[in-house]
Amino acid sequence: MPHLTQLLSEIQQACLYVAPPNPIWEKSGADPDNELELEDISHVEQFVYGEELPIEEITGIAFEKLPLPEDLDEQQKAILSKALLQLLDHHNFELDFPENYPLAMRYTFIYDFWPTEQVPLTYGTNHIELCNYDQDECPFPDYCHSCEEIKAEMEADRAREKDTDEPFEFDIDDLLPSVEELRNFFGDDPAEDDGGLPQDMLPFPGLCLVCQKYQLEQKQDDENLSCKRIRYIQQGKNQFECDDFETV
Repeated sequence: MPHLTQLLSEIQQACLYVAPPNPIWEKSGADPDNELELEDISHVEQFVYGEELPIEEITGIAFEKLPLPEDLDEQQKAILSKALLQLLDHHNFELDFPENYPLAMRYTFIYDFWPTEQVPLTYGTNHIELCNYDQDECPFPDYCHSCEEIKAEMEADRAREKDTDEPFEFDIDDLLPSVEELRNFFGDDPAEDDGGLPQDMLPFPGLCLVCQKYQLEQKQDDENLSCKRIRYIQQGKNQFECDDFETV
């Protein structure tokens, strides 16, 4: 088919064109090689500053040049599908087909996609969903099992919820670090300078005795870890200082 040969040549030429980047990339200073920056700015480009354009304008291949699916045999559809998908990939579009879906069968979806308008992306990938995740309307019967997998996961989640109907119970005290854990975190050696005194028997300097924190009866030992640590660190000093001191 001469027309198909000419079309394939035009597609090959179109793949050489590189569109100018959206100004947002220069303004933001984002690095497209940085995965997080690429994802963030691509999202902004697509959904905030992007402008929808016809696919034929983005790619340079007019829709009217694409032959009707019924006018092509299986081999021709496969060849044309491969070329058009490469062109779409060049412009950062990816139609989400099942991996094992035959190239020839993809042509009808590509043909239907070509008249649409989309936001061109400078970098990243614009995934085009071809499925509405309704198992009764599956466009890829016998080739895709995503709906079945999602349904199985949802049923498993519901089963787990039934098994965990009882409220989750925990002791808030178990979530607080112990004095020993605080020591280790700050790099203290518990064997040094403690005078053999347990933490709950560390002396109260005069400053501590008038501290508002120790006037509150509801304050428990595990709520005074900061105070204990300060007393532990400064117990041998003549001048006791406390950043947490609060007057009554």
